[in-house]
Formats: sequence, C-alpha cells, structure tokens
Amino acid sequence: MKAIAALLIAATGLLCTGYGKASATTDLDSFLTNLPSTVSAEGSPDQLRAALSTAPPEVSQGPGNTLRFPGRDAQWLMTAWHLDRVYAVATDPHQESWQLARYGQDVADPNGTRIAVVPIVFGNWTIRPRLAGRPAGPLPNVVAGASPAYDVSAYAAQVVGIDIDM
Repeated sequence: MKAIAALLIAATGLLCTGYGKASATTDLDSFLTNLPSTVSAEGSPDQLRAALSTAPPEVSQGPGNTLRFPGRDAQWLMTAWHLDRVYAVATDPHQESWQLARYGQDVADPNGTRIAVVPIVFGNWTIRPRLAGRPAGPLPNVVAGASPAYDVSAYAAQVVGIDIDM
C-alpha cells in the first residue's frame, strides 16, 4: 500500500512539473507574440517598463528596456509578428553580435547583392531582437554594410533577447 501511495505521489509530481514547464513556454511565446501590440500601446519609458514588468518569469530585464529569455526560433518570431524580409546582420566588425532587421532597399554594388536594412519599429519604439550567434549555414550571397545578411526565412537563428528603444 505504501508503495502504491509513493508511486502516486511521484507520478503527481512529474505531471505537475511537466505542466509547469509547458505553461511557462506558452506564457513566454504568448508574451513575445503580443509584444508588438504591447509596445505600440505605450507612449513613455515609464509606461513601457510597467508593461514589461508583466513578463513571464523566464524573461529577465537588463539595463534600460532590454529583455533576455531562453532562445526562440527567429523565423517563428517574425511570423508571429507578421514581418517579412527580415535579415540577421552583425552589429560589430568582428561579427560576434547579431540582430534582426528588416529589408530596406537594394543598394547598387558591382561586386554582388547588397541591401540596406532598417530597424524593426512598433509604434514609437525601435525593436532590436538579439541572436545567440551567427545563423547556421553557409555564408549568404547578400551583404548589408560590411555584414553578411542572412535571410531569416532561409537560415536558422535563435533570438535570445530584445532591446527596446524610443
């Protein structure tokens, strides 16, 4: 009888743990999916900070309006935000920091395909999704500035943070 009771307690613990993890992921995905409308609705830094304070526990806030969280697929996030022609570009000369930006326009270049990218903007806020690193796969045939420009619809990348600026 004690063995059955112990088994039931262990099974209940496993089920509850599993449900907690599933809802945490769902909460994070829901938070990220709704971020454009949340950000667009806020007019001041104080209002934005108050809105971001409702983030799920796996989201940590850094200096300013910087969010960090477990990696999410960049293509999934851009689809959730209804954005197309999004590119991963390096933000430093050593190509150690990567972020997502939208296609701006083609740039004339006799040596290859070059584009200009523009930041992602929702309302008055500039959104800079930060990547875990360089996207997977071979170098693309497109550049933006001095950086390779990886089309997020064709290359895998993980978003691990978002910087929000007015």
